[in-house]
Amino acid sequence: MTIFERVPEPKAIGAGIVLQPSGMSVLAALGLLPPVVARGAVLRELYAETSKRRPVLKLAYSDVAGDLYGLGLHRGVLFQTLFEAVKASPAITLKCAVGIEDLTRARDGRNLVVETDSRKEHGPFDLVVVADGARSRLRRR
Repeated sequence: MTIFERVPEPKAIGAGIVLQPSGMSVLAALGLLPPVVARGAVLRELYAETSKRRPVLKLAYSDVAGDLYGLGLHRGVLFQTLFEAVKASPAITLKCAVGIEDLTRARDGRNLVVETDSRKEHGPFDLVVVADGARSRLRRR
């Protein structure tokens, strides 16, 4: 597996998030849940109200299943955990400071990714997952 990241030194941006049970299941399957839980705050209930104190959301995780909970944490905790796992994995090649501008096909029909500045092609890959945000120029390809 190869991951291309356009920034030279990836780092977390943003504030707090709530990690839901489905996300924690994924982290558990990857063996990464304990360090995230250790740095988060267990949430047994979500409650939100308007500025006039009118409730708009009340979710008790125990209403779904007794052992479920959410986890409040800074997105940097999640980022750091995942990024360190990527760097430590011999099965993953991480290429930072490589922007991808286009996708094309190799002669055998597999996928190639094309660098932004040099137009250098990388691949071939059996599958390309495009995860470059809401303003993706690659998604339509």
